[in-house]
Amino acid sequence: MGLNTSVLKLARFYLFIAAIVLTVVTFIVDAVSLASLKTTYFGYVITYTSHRGAAGFTMFVTIVSLFLIPTLAFGNVLAQKGFGFIEILNRVLYELITVCVLGLFWFIAACVMAAYAGGECGSLCSKFNAATAFTWLTFIVVLALSVVIGLMLHIVRTSGGNIQETLTHGIDGEYVARTNNNAGGAGLENHPYPGATAGGNSYYNSSPAVNMPIPGDK
Repeated sequence: MGLNTSVLKLARFYLFIAAIVLTVVTFIVDAVSLASLKTTYFGYVITYTSHRGAAGFTMFVTIVSLFLIPTLAFGNVLAQKGFGFIEILNRVLYELITVCVLGLFWFIAACVMAAYAGGECGSLCSKFNAATAFTWLTFIVVLALSVVIGLMLHIVRTSGGNIQETLTHGIDGEYVARTNNNAGGAGLENHPYPGATAGGNSYYNSSPAVNMPIPGDK
């Protein structure tokens, strides 16, 4: 029994929505964590440099994800409207590559955050730990998303489709390999002109019995 592409496309959509929501939450929690890791006690400014560095890298990952994940999530609509860059990015191979790269960055961010979570930073650690937890959750969702898109790519491969040209929204259970714009040329060879079809009315559809005018005749 083959893979159910409808289920995969539905899973892809909801995983993208979950990734967007978690990225927004992580952005907010990480921003709060960053702001709290620089405090003043009795006139002295205390900065947790290592923690701020980890949270800063996570902030960078969230900002990049806030641009790329919604672009991929709604790439079906945008690609159909003719957005060139998004149309290329929404192709199943490039979409998988993009999600895998994002997943790698989220994994690095989660590991860096976990390395400093639970350290000696007093009550401030609760905010940092919360940011760490949401970073891991986002990574898990992005990882699951990469698996789903990988299965969609498998469908294209086993169906004989063009991996680099197949749009994600064009995948179905009985995928037919894409053809170029000249693919219909063979079907038009017998009727190269609009008027050459049955019932047409053009010079090329004239009956051979008709005497065509000769230049110079009066």
